[in-house]
Amino acid sequence: MANINAQDYIDQKYSKYEKCDRNADLENKGRRREEIINLDISLRKIGGSVSIFGNSAPKKLFGTLKLEGFTNLRTLKICSHQLTGLDVSAYINLEDLDCHDNALTYLNIKGCSNLKRMNCFNKPGLNEANIIHNNRVGKLVKNLRSEPKQDSSQKVKQERNVNVKQERNTNGKQERNTNVKQERNINSKQKRNTKGKQERNNNVKQKQLLLGNQFIKINTNGKQRINELSTKRDNLNKLQSYLS
Repeated sequence: MANINAQDYIDQKYSKYEKCDRNADLENKGRRREEIINLDISLRKIGGSVSIFGNSAPKKLFGTLKLEGFTNLRTLKICSHQLTGLDVSAYINLEDLDCHDNALTYLNIKGCSNLKRMNCFNKPGLNEANIIHNNRVGKLVKNLRSEPKQDSSQKVKQERNVNVKQERNTNGKQERNTNVKQERNINSKQKRNTKGKQERNNNVKQKQLLLGNQFIKINTNGKQRINELSTKRDNLNKLQSYLS
């Protein structure tokens, strides 16, 4: 990884005497230092660009940095580097400072009386003893050991991911419930059809059996009647023969 001195980087990319010409910073391109309101030189903004020394390897800023001339600066992001010292004491308009994930052992925010948000979580971490500040930002300094807060874009992205995941889980659960319900309905319908078919078959068999019994009964009665008539006829013939 090709690292670069932080002070050299600022002086090259945001010259004291010329306008900014960084293509990677379209918001500030063509502006002088005193015209810049928001400055983001965190690693994700400069790590993949070509360094001022002519190579294309990702780079981190290291060493100490003292910002001068950015008189209207309100937001400064300079996180995920290897800074050991940062001096922004001249910026009364500065409201938002994000310098987390560095190696800071020195921080000067003495003149930043309008500072409202400060994210300086470092490992092993800064402490109040090596931060120069005024009483107006004392509460921010006492909260330095809290974990770094996500910027709004990261928070929105995470919330979207959570919502998408929840929606997928909900849709998956609903789909599974629908499939189970459909399967239950199909099984219930099949059972009803099977039961109805069995009942119809049983009814047909019972009717067939009843008709068969009736036929047998009729057939038996008929045979008995024929036998009786045949016996009577024989008896009549015998009587006639006797009389003649």
